[in-house]
Amino acid sequence: MTDCNVELRNHDHGRRPSPQELLGDAFPAVRNTLLAAHPGMSLGRAEMITAEAVKFVVASAQNPGVPLAPSRAVDTGWHALLLHTAAYAELCGRYGTFVHHLPGCDPRPGDPDSLRRARRAVEGAGFEAVEGLWRA
Repeated sequence: MTDCNVELRNHDHGRRPSPQELLGDAFPAVRNTLLAAHPGMSLGRAEMITAEAVKFVVASAQNPGVPLAPSRAVDTGWHALLLHTAAYAELCGRYGTFVHHLPGCDPRPGDPDSLRRARRAVEGAGFEAVEGLWRA
């Protein structure tokens, strides 16, 4: 962890903000980008994947230099989030450092060691990882 870490608490209510709250008005747009890229995906699954991608980006921003990669499912949400560059850059900057996407580099999505590190980082950032979306 670095001194860039930011406490993820909503000071008005003493609770962690949800991924939807963290991304704000951009959340539905990112979800819709994911749905457009994956015809047949249910709205509920797209919501969960988008939320997990937000958690992953916050955890990655707070852990620069730690090799993290999401599951293949969460990676699809990360790709959708990356297309919303202003919201993505603001999210990264608010919680740490900019998180670059390096496709084809180690660790690759689905790598078991990387998945364990990523889940620990997500949980360390104060989130609960949705079990079914963090498998190779």
